[in-house]
Amino acid sequence: MRIGERVTGTLEAGDPVLPGHGPAKRFLFVPESAGPVTIAVESFDFDAFLRVETEAGELVAEADGGGVETNARIVLAAEAGKRYRLVAAASREGGGEFSISLAAGVPSRSSGADLLDAAILFSRSAAERALGRGDKRAAFSHLIDRTARDQPPLPSGVGPTVRVALTW
Repeated sequence: MRIGERVTGTLEAGDPVLPGHGPAKRFLFVPESAGPVTIAVESFDFDAFLRVETEAGELVAEADGGGVETNARIVLAAEAGKRYRLVAAASREGGGEFSISLAAGVPSRSSGADLLDAAILFSRSAAERALGRGDKRAAFSHLIDRTARDQPPLPSGVGPTVRVALTW
């Protein structure tokens, strides 16, 4: 992989498993210059886990978060010419579509309303993908989770099903 590149893929049950996690895919990254590099794994289908290793398999960094919602992100102090193995994995069993990307530098972090907007968009997109797969349980879970964390208290007598309908 190279700086500025985004690769998409699918984690499946038959893929090699990252010990203690779920299925994983590995990518080689050799930076041309030294400096901070942001590595991100994003998925609407599973809780992403990101690991950076040396070519020999020694741990450099790992993250089970750092991105929006269930995505993973690491800012790596890259050394020019060093060979890194990037491991995109599911935090647990499961899988689905994902993307892994590399960006030079340290991106600004969303906060406040921007972060809330990003989280709501993520939950809605994840719910839509789950419905597209026919997985109503996962879609409902994405919506209820978002509703429970980010909405004001429900008026007396109004249940969560009504809240989901109103926020969707």
